Amino acid sequence: MPLWPPSIHLMTLCPFKTMTDHPCFMCGSTRALHALTHGRFGEAFTLNPLGAAVGLSAGLFIFYALLGRLTGMKSIPDITVCPKYFRVLFVLALVLVIFNWLYLVRAGR
Repeated sequence: MPLWPPSIHLMTLCPFKTMTDHPCFMCGSTRALHALTHGRFGEAFTLNPLGAAVGLSAGLFIFYALLGRLTGMKSIPDITVCPKYFRVLFVLALVLVIFNWLYLVRAGR
């Protein structure tokens, strides 16, 4: 069952798209999250791959944290990243955002 009624139409106005007629790097994220909550995973990843991946990851993390809380397990692992690897992760995230934006521009979203 969906988290909210399907009759609710989600409409957002992207200022970047309004001014340039090109999608921003997050265009389609709201629709992708809406599709995820309704179980339409393929549609979600078509609308915005990065937004869908982040939404799915956040949902799995919340599920894991709640499961840990209910069972008494340690729910959040301790993660420390040295500055060298932090820079690598930052560049990787930036590359993912750029490729996601190029996908959205190419797809005409």
